[in-house]
Amino acid sequence: MEYKYKRIGAGALAVVMACTGIQLPAYGKEAAVTVDEAMYVNLDYYGRLDTVNVVKSCSLNGQKTFTDYGNYLDVINMTDYTEPQLEKGSVTWNFPEQESNRFYYKCKLDAEQVELPWNFDISYKLNGVPVNGEQLAGASGLVEIHIDARANDHALEYYRNNMMLAAGVMVDLNDCYSLEAEGAQIQNMG
Repeated sequence: MEYKYKRIGAGALAVVMACTGIQLPAYGKEAAVTVDEAMYVNLDYYGRLDTVNVVKSCSLNGQKTFTDYGNYLDVINMTDYTEPQLEKGSVTWNFPEQESNRFYYKCKLDAEQVELPWNFDISYKLNGVPVNGEQLAGASGLVEIHIDARANDHALEYYRNNMMLAAGVMVDLNDCYSLEAEGAQIQNMG
């Protein structure tokens, strides 16, 4: 019975609002820019950080301006010719005309400011004899590369909880007779 009265009351309220022209404001927020990012880290021969770049893929969601906060050494637009406004600790993008909803840019980070959730130790052997990495370019023989990756508890919690390790070693498959990586999943990327 109570349900019947609620339906009658709701119907009466709808009729009253329609007849009196009462307009209730609708509150909502514009869609924000959403960002996905991938960090690309190059190591030196022995596993120390060399260069760190972050590529950001943005869904603009109708926005013509947005600000990204971070300390970047360099910022490169990968989509069009819009120039970023760089300030200490931020980069702002103002788009005169929005041609696409997707926008990509690359940010170079200071490698000394990045603490990855892994520490790497890389060593080499040529024909079973330990050798420095710099001596392998152009060498002939059996090359062994040992990559030891260990958890780094000193890294930021965000990095420890949100990063995935994908290590890549470039080899010429015409010169490579076998490839072993115990416990790893080997992929051919071309």
